[in-house]
Amino acid sequence: EQWKTVDEFVKAAKTKTMSIGLSSFGSVAHITALSAAKVWGITPNWVPYETGSDAVTQVAGNHIDAAVTAATTAVPLMRGGRIRALLRFSDSPLEGYENVPDPAEAGYPIPVISGLGGILAPPKTPASVVKIIEAAAAKTVKDPEFLRWAANAKYEVIQLSSEGFRKKILEQYK
Repeated sequence: EQWKTVDEFVKAAKTKTMSIGLSSFGSVAHITALSAAKVWGITPNWVPYETGSDAVTQVAGNHIDAAVTAATTAVPLMRGGRIRALLRFSDSPLEGYENVPDPAEAGYPIPVISGLGGILAPPKTPASVVKIIEAAAAKTVKDPEFLRWAANAKYEVIQLSSEGFRKKILEQYK
């Protein structure tokens, strides 16, 4: 309960070195955290963890000051009131946390890079195999059980073709 807003966190981070947990160096969360620290003008003590769940658990236990991770790893502790979301790095609000601002809403010019996930295959995969994978994915994203699971886990589900997925990835990393 130290900070109720991202502005309070940034103000505190300018007066003391914060320990901020990260998982997967080079990941979306890592790149986003580095961008945020630069925009905020802070130099945190980065603490590496194997998973985002490990990092948020350490926040809940007051072993580190904050963590930058995928919302899906933080939701159980957020629901339990053990940690608080201060900023979301997503273009769309997280259901149940609509009052958590994105960087633009909070007044910070931090780029939002989504944690886009999908099915990957080798570059020379035959078109006939790609079509089979796309058809299976299209069926899956319409399955009510899958959609319930995704909503509960706070995953945003979008269906893209193989080419659409490739374009979306390249667009984000310009």
